[in-house]
Amino acid sequence: MVILPRTTKYTHIEREKIMLTLRLFDGLIKSTRHTESDKELATWARTEYKADADYAYFHMKQYGVAPRLGVSV
Repeated sequence: MVILPRTTKYTHIEREKIMLTLRLFDGLIKSTRHTESDKELATWARTEYKADADYAYFHMKQYGVAPRLGVSV
């Protein structure tokens, strides 16, 4: 959340434009971070789990924890 300084007088329309612009940039930054973390997660899964990398990647995305090796369900 961004709070604009009170010392500067903005019209209602200027304030809305500024807030929309800040939300746009915030969304772009968040989406970039998400993409980078997905790439890192996929790389980690390929490194640690080799043949089961796809399973490990989707398990981590769904449950937030790595699958345990040697445990059958």
